[in-house]
Amino acid sequence: MQPQPSLLQPQNAVRGTCFALATFLSTALIGVVVKWLPADTPSTTIGFFQFCIALLLTCPWALKRAPTLAQPGGLQNLKTRRLALHLLRSISGLFPHLLFYVAIVYVPLVDANLLLSAAPIWVPLLLLVCLRQVVVRALWVSTLVGLIGVGCILHPHLQSFNRGAIYGLASGIMLATALITVRVLARTEPPARQLFYYALVSTLICFPLMVLKRQPMPVQALLLLCSVGLLLFSQQFFLVQALRYIDAGLLSPMSYFTIVFAGLFGWLLWSETPDIRTFIGVVLVLCSSLLAVLTGRRQEAAEMRSSTGRIICQQGSGRSDL
Repeated sequence: MQPQPSLLQPQNAVRGTCFALATFLSTALIGVVVKWLPADTPSTTIGFFQFCIALLLTCPWALKRAPTLAQPGGLQNLKTRRLALHLLRSISGLFPHLLFYVAIVYVPLVDANLLLSAAPIWVPLLLLVCLRQVVVRALWVSTLVGLIGVGCILHPHLQSFNRGAIYGLASGIMLATALITVRVLARTEPPARQLFYYALVSTLICFPLMVLKRQPMPVQALLLLCSVGLLLFSQQFFLVQALRYIDAGLLSPMSYFTIVFAGLFGWLLWSETPDIRTFIGVVLVLCSSLLAVLTGRRQEAAEMRSSTGRIICQQGSGRSDL
């Protein structure tokens, strides 16, 4: 059996960072829209609408002919040999959303975003344990710096560790699994195919759960639910694109920007004025992401030197054979 060619692009930290920032901006906007929804809206209802809308938006893209992305066109685009990994990616991506929406009920929006953003703590460990992938020390340092910055923004205290905090931590761990599976899938699966299976599986899981807790929804709430679906499609599109250019270990420290964006929206929309500790936290988050980008640049340079060395060795071997 011929191995499938890799669809990953060469490491490009700048392009990957731009896609990553768009991903986390979309994530923060999802939280803003969900906060505007009625407080008694079931998380499974939110999940069904967001994934159903995302599925409808993904279908034309998933069925489009794109030879450069291994998409011959039509239903042929949906054929995959990695169905089990798609299922793992879908489940590990769905439940962080559902747990996040439940956490918002018990803790403030920024707190819930923080706990969801705890995923970077687990990504290096999961990479090491599950994929035997060694994470460079600089990424561990950037992750720690980012966590300290997030702590400054949140001003955590022991009383806040309640049911909502447990849901938030669980969502962060599952999100770390989703980030890693997306990276593995990106080697052979086109972005559109990944999003299609993710939205399809999540919609099928959420539909019966939504029916069990169905309730009448006003028109304004329906419009907000549809906008969540649009933002989810944007978030997942940018995430898949980002992971084509950078590793999950490099992407994870940048996820703290979700907290920065959430704090900014809280200030603009709900007059939540940041204090000096919040500004210090923002600076630390920016430094964390900058360190991650610089680490990516060094990895790119190392890969280039390694590739150049192999080419020179091959050329030298060819001359000696002559």
